Amino acid sequence: MDVNCTLVCCEEEREDDKAVIVQFSNGNLRNTEQLNFSFYKNVDETNPRKKTRRMLVAESQRLSYVGNNFGTESLKCNNLCKYYVGVLNKETMKMEVHRAQLFNMQPIIPGESSTEIDASQNTDLTYREKVDSLIEAFGTNKQKRALTSRRLNQVGSETLQSAVAKAAHSVIDQKGLEALQQEVVQAESQSEVSHYLPPCFPDADTPQHVYLFDDSILHLDSCCVCVCVCVCERESAGKGVSSRLRCVCVCVCDSRLSCVCVQLKLCVCPG
Repeated sequence: MDVNCTLVCCEEEREDDKAVIVQFSNGNLRNTEQLNFSFYKNVDETNPRKKTRRMLVAESQRLSYVGNNFGTESLKCNNLCKYYVGVLNKETMKMEVHRAQLFNMQPIIPGESSTEIDASQNTDLTYREKVDSLIEAFGTNKQKRALTSRRLNQVGSETLQSAVAKAAHSVIDQKGLEALQQEVVQAESQSEVSHYLPPCFPDADTPQHVYLFDDSILHLDSCCVCVCVCVCERESAGKGVSSRLRCVCVCVCDSRLSCVCVQLKLCVCPG
């Protein structure tokens, strides 16, 4: 004989009225009657992100289990869909439907906190170190060889840097920091002046050979020096007319060369 039941519409439920469905990560428990459950909520009810946080604790004589609806250990299915639980009253044959949320219960060893250990490891390790640890555990042989080669190169670069640092410290200790700074300033000043002065020969025998005249002239291919000499001649005029001077410029150079000449004008006119 079939039994009919009716659904009863409940009043608007609050967050605390949700039913709790638990599952244990290490499988089903044999003696569930020996578990003592405790349900906790966040005290900060003004914060919209914290007021819905709940924690469920199940304690037994051997082990304790903890589950929560926030953090990395929570079930993501609570955010993707809604769960409902029907409670049937066998006397009245009426069923009440309530909203429910799922908790994944994980065993906790007393005296150890896995969240604190994971947090400390995450803060101490960089992204590169985390990737390297994954390659060591689950990487292919090619990735492991590349990781070993990169670490050897890193050790070589660190050794080189330490050797350079030791050499620099030894030079500073021998000469002194002020002497090295003066040498740097002198080298910079000489490099700036060398752009405008011709080559210098400090070991020359005479002062004339310290700076050579040929080095001070612009060196171009097929270049010559054009010297214009002004020679003044007196023109004779007729009777009653005074004579006048005429300046004639004579260019002394090789006209066959097609070049850029540096002209030096020398005038030998009297007065």
